[in-house]
Amino acid sequence: MTARARHLVQQLAWGITGALAGLATPACTLPTSFACLNSSQCGGGGQCVAGGCAFPDGDCPSGYRYGVLSPEGLAGLCVPVGFESSVSDDSGSGEDMLDTSESASSASSDTTDTNATSESESESESDTSDTDPTDTETTDTNPTDTGTTGEIPDTAIAHYSFDDIALPTIFDSSGNDFHAEMSSLQPTTPAIVGEGLSFTSTDHVIVPLGVLAGRTAFTIEYYVRVTQPTQPRQFILYYGHEVDTAAKPNLTVYVEHTVPPLRTARVLWAAGNQNYGLVGTTPLDQNEWHHVALTFDNSGMRMYVDHFLNAEDPFVPSLLSPNLAYIQIGGLPTGFGGFVGTIDELRFSEGALTPGELQPVP
Repeated sequence: MTARARHLVQQLAWGITGALAGLATPACTLPTSFACLNSSQCGGGGQCVAGGCAFPDGDCPSGYRYGVLSPEGLAGLCVPVGFESSVSDDSGSGEDMLDTSESASSASSDTTDTNATSESESESESDTSDTDPTDTETTDTNPTDTGTTGEIPDTAIAHYSFDDIALPTIFDSSGNDFHAEMSSLQPTTPAIVGEGLSFTSTDHVIVPLGVLAGRTAFTIEYYVRVTQPTQPRQFILYYGHEVDTAAKPNLTVYVEHTVPPLRTARVLWAAGNQNYGLVGTTPLDQNEWHHVALTFDNSGMRMYVDHFLNAEDPFVPSLLSPNLAYIQIGGLPTGFGGFVGTIDELRFSEGALTPGELQPVP
């Protein structure tokens, strides 16, 4: 038996021990996977990392590999570099771990919305590293700068500063004339750079479809401040069918207030019979400004909060679909999940930008 084979057998034995320890009652069959809440459920020197039991493995850059009974999407993979501190400093409380069983079973109290309310938590297996070792811009905190060079980059598809408005039109300052429209007469308020746009739970903005239509590599970034949480979740962006929010594919970006980790940004990409998503790790606490960026390209999806990589998924969304015919900022077209707060400097750019190319951290 090779060393690799012995290692897998050992992981399987440890994983079964941890799984049985985590069960409330005896079962007749062994589980195929389980989500840990703390390291005491892993056994054999395992550590609970983002809902999966990880074990020492010298072949992984981080030094740890997820066991074979970890949730789908984690099992057998190396723990991402940047999780070493959470592995070595696990208190066993489970407060910072992704409870995939709870996430998968949670449902919205709003029964009229079938998109992202019954399905939105299936993304809990995504990488939730809160450390981006390539971040070169974390020292740039100038709140008056609209970009790393002080100018809107050539890669910008559309930029909404919310400083140039002729009700109900929000002018695109990129020069590409993708002007957006308010659904109601929303006020502006002092924000990160000049004025930001205030949202109540019934407000939303329609962005021209040409901003994203047919693109497979792009970045969406904005400054956001939540002033009032709305249960169970509040949507920042919706990209999908204009009426049927259950039609797939669709893309939603929202702040979660019901399923841990609470107050974090989420991304859900629903396509075919599967959902893919990102679960942030940085809380977007009430009345705090944060910079959020989402990047998409042929290597997958990534979420940055204040330039730190919060989550990534190697799934590559194919955005060429007739269902993707409507872009809304603030809530869903059904009226569900309205956002209450302020958004500033909303920018859509070509390609997947790096942290050094994003707008500065507030």
